[in-house]
Amino acid sequence: MRTDPRLKFIFLILYSVLFFFFFSPLHYLLLFLPLLPAGISICGWKDFLKIFRAILPLVILTAVLTPLFFRSGTPVIQTGNFIWLTQTGLYETSRIIIRFFGITALFYLYFRTTSQDVFIQTLRFFGLPFKFALTISIASRYIPYLIRIYRNTENAHKMRKTEGCADPGRWNFIGRFRSTLPILASVLIQAIKNIPTLAMALETRGIRNQTGRKTGNAAMKTFSFRIAASAILTAIVVVMTILIRIPIGPTRGYLNFGDMAIFFSAITFGPAAGFIAGGLGTAIADILSGYSQWALFSLLIHGLQGFAIGFTFNIFNRNMNKISLFLSKFLVFFAGAVIMVAGYFFTGYFIVGPGAAISEIPMNILQNAVGAAGGFFLFLSVKKAYPPVMNFRW
Repeated sequence: MRTDPRLKFIFLILYSVLFFFFFSPLHYLLLFLPLLPAGISICGWKDFLKIFRAILPLVILTAVLTPLFFRSGTPVIQTGNFIWLTQTGLYETSRIIIRFFGITALFYLYFRTTSQDVFIQTLRFFGLPFKFALTISIASRYIPYLIRIYRNTENAHKMRKTEGCADPGRWNFIGRFRSTLPILASVLIQAIKNIPTLAMALETRGIRNQTGRKTGNAAMKTFSFRIAASAILTAIVVVMTILIRIPIGPTRGYLNFGDMAIFFSAITFGPAAGFIAGGLGTAIADILSGYSQWALFSLLIHGLQGFAIGFTFNIFNRNMNKISLFLSKFLVFFAGAVIMVAGYFFTGYFIVGPGAAISEIPMNILQNAVGAAGGFFLFLSVKKAYPPVMNFRW
């Protein structure tokens, strides 16, 4: 018997809310345990365990750092006068870890058993605007296309290298960063050139302004053009988030280029495009990567980040001399960093505890710095190679 997807969605929301009540670790464990047999029966125990393996480094970080923020209560582990662990710290750490496991398993099972089209239809039933549903649908169909373009462009760049131009090593972050940017510029130019064509295709299917078809620069402001631009930019954010990952150290994980795509989208197309592409793109990337428990937070945080970047850049865009360009680079980075760092800190504080949330701050600042530098480089490169893109702002 097939379950109504609307009931599944309501169950997901209500069950998730229960994990944020101030229950004891035992209550959270009772909420989590029913998800284990359900996950094993649906996914198989090997696939189901993969999601916990993926979050294991964050869980270990939470287990090590969280007790240091809860020092009251009876000492459990003590060295001299220094208290490593108290009963309160053990209680809070257990509660946070079990809750995080439960939320992760719950969202994974929902999206494992719900197709993309059914999920979009469910959101439409609960009031998702048509333009956002259409943007998500078109973006999901452009993701494989952009991945293929990226692979072909990457292979073409490798073939053009001479024998003296060896590939940078796996841990050579700067070398890999510099070698990836030209590839991304080529991919972005090819993707952006599809926007007018897609907008015309949408208009032929009746998706247009009520005032009729526009021509020239006015065509860049139409409903169909904005849908086309938002969809392709959203797909770009998804691809640059899940496909391009550069190791930054043997134990510190990976740096993705999702923020670079958000900076580029907001700077090139404006704050509205930055909001839509940043929010939807990172949320979709979280769902596709198996981190769907973060999708809602990514939608809000990166959406606001994209809007702030585009809005800040607009202030200096009227007179783009050397001074305003320098100021815009600094202030755009500052606006994006403040929202992302603060947003993920408060989100992490409630989901994985204060210790893990604080430890993520340097990584998020680095992610924004790389995103701002790469985003400006891509903006200037695409602007030079494809000048019509400057008419695409809205």
